[in-house]
Amino acid sequence: MNFPERNNDIDFIERYLDGELTPEEQQSFNKRMIDDQEFKELVEARKESSELWVKARTYAAIKEDVKRIHSKGLEEEKISLRTIPAFISQYKYYAIAASGLLLIGVIAALIFIVNPNKQNTLSDNDKNKLYQVQNAIDQMVKGKMETVNEKAIVLLKPDSGAIMSAQKDILFQWKYKNDSPVEFVISNENSNTKVFTKKIDPLENSLLIPAGTLMPGVYSWYITVQKIKRTFTVK
Repeated sequence: MNFPERNNDIDFIERYLDGELTPEEQQSFNKRMIDDQEFKELVEARKESSELWVKARTYAAIKEDVKRIHSKGLEEEKISLRTIPAFISQYKYYAIAASGLLLIGVIAALIFIVNPNKQNTLSDNDKNKLYQVQNAIDQMVKGKMETVNEKAIVLLKPDSGAIMSAQKDILFQWKYKNDSPVEFVISNENSNTKVFTKKIDPLENSLLIPAGTLMPGVYSWYITVQKIKRTFTVK
């Protein structure tokens, strides 16, 4: 393995996640995501490890909120336990599970970086456990996304009125000033039907949609907050 080249790729990916690439470097990055499967898998492994850290921080914040409520007492807080979402009462189990998932993710990412060609498989039992933990995390993340401040989102391109080719890749770019996950959505402008969705990590600021994904038509795209959207046409 050529370790210096791999180290250069990791530095390249880190600069991409930090939004520090020049326009020329961004084009090179997008091309490699299409042409270089090994590079694409390395990017996805790095993003996955970031998502796990963000989700772990979400659990930590909820844990602190629960401790604060109990320390002040129910009388002082003037709140009934019935008003607390059911999942908070089980936070300790989710926190333990999230910690295990985080550890598994970090180890998997390190194994991939050292030996990306090695195939690693999980037993059906392990997959079921991971699914249960991920489902609990998804519910909590969804709640966080619903409270995203619309002022934290700035949509860059394609801007409203843009005309894109169905035969070419479409690059979506935005700015997001927050640390909560959000949802990227493309919907049919005429029927308001979602045609593409993806959970977005706070570190991401762009998404490349491959050619042929969208059929000719008029579409809108937005980040979580539907009233802040951009409309474009695919021909």
